[in-house]
Amino acid sequence: MAKTTKKKTSAKRPAKAKRPAAKTAAPKRTTKPKATAPTAPRATKPRDPRIPAAGTVIEKTYKGEKLAVQVTTDGFLFRGKPYRSLTAVAMAVTGAKSINGVLFFGIAKRAPNTTGEGR
Repeated sequence: MAKTTKKKTSAKRPAKAKRPAAKTAAPKRTTKPKATAPTAPRATKPRDPRIPAAGTVIEKTYKGEKLAVQVTTDGFLFRGKPYRSLTAVAMAVTGAKSINGVLFFGIAKRAPNTTGEGR
């Protein structure tokens, strides 16, 4: 017996009725400029007392290379490039992601362990 196949015919649905466009547009919002208080000069962080005065040159020998970092009023100058902290300079020199710049340059000494638990 031979199979007979029926052709499917798709019945078209009637088109949905479109909603009429809104005739009234929403009112435009106008915003008033916010009143701003006069800006006071930003308070700068107090300078770390361990850091020498501006103009001082900090020297260190690292892996046989002599490093010289100049202290400025805004931060530090190393090889002609400004840095915001000694830690940033120490990271640039060593490549270490976690290093304390003040300890690296020997400005401060590590506090002794007073809890009695040693390494």
